Amino acid sequence: MAALGLQTMAADKPKPPKAKLKPNVEDDRDLNAARQALADGCYDVAALKLRRLQSRTGQGPKHRATYASLLVEALVRDEKGTEALAVIQKETIDDRPFWEGQALLLTGDYEKAGEILNAYPLEGPLSALATIARAHALMGQGREAAARTLVKPLRTHPDPKISRYARLLFNELELGNDSAQTVLQRLTDESAGKDMAVQYLRARALLEQNDLPKAEAILRDLLSADQLSELEHDAATLLLAEVLWHRRSPEGRKQLIAFINGFSTGTSERKDTEFWDESFG
Repeated sequence: MAALGLQTMAADKPKPPKAKLKPNVEDDRDLNAARQALADGCYDVAALKLRRLQSRTGQGPKHRATYASLLVEALVRDEKGTEALAVIQKETIDDRPFWEGQALLLTGDYEKAGEILNAYPLEGPLSALATIARAHALMGQGREAAARTLVKPLRTHPDPKISRYARLLFNELELGNDSAQTVLQRLTDESAGKDMAVQYLRARALLEQNDLPKAEAILRDLLSADQLSELEHDAATLLLAEVLWHRRSPEGRKQLIAFINGFSTGTSERKDTEFWDESFG
């Protein structure tokens, strides 16, 4: 089942700090407008503005590096890995190994992503996030044990967002190794309420324990939340279908068949991610 489900469900995944402006372009109103769009999550708008800035004539190398670095960030955050790689190959980019590795992850080239991310310096400002990205690259190659080794030290990282995500990722990697009860105990120490990532992992652990009624209740409650993205909704719905399948419920069979049919027809509205590969591969 979906061994990489946390990637789609972790709404609070730690994100790298926004790229810093070069001192001599701080007062550029168009650049600041692009940065604001990036901060607001309007990544396509930010990319458009930054491409316009790139087209200006008479730019110095510092200007181009700033525009290109921000453009790559916008494209990666918008999950446009191929476009980001095209920019990276032509321009000078701040923290290039990190952003190139992230872009390669988006394209599904996990082996090359891992190689690139390994080149990121340990003393770099994005070192911990690069390690998490390396773990995802290993997971994409089916090397869960190596991924666990990477993220384990990050569980006590001083940045609370990084440490929490590392704990959740480590717990997910523990599932499937007869550690469901241990994972459930650890999850009680995480944030309470209807945290999507915690609830999703809790349901997966309960499924492993064959506690199907509790798993079903958690997933139905999770699916009632308004803030689920399409991918989060897909992850929870497919896991619910598996739970119902094990309960020999006709509803589960119908849900699973509907998902398989939707996937096999290649619907353009659904993003193709490693989640699908794990689920249907």
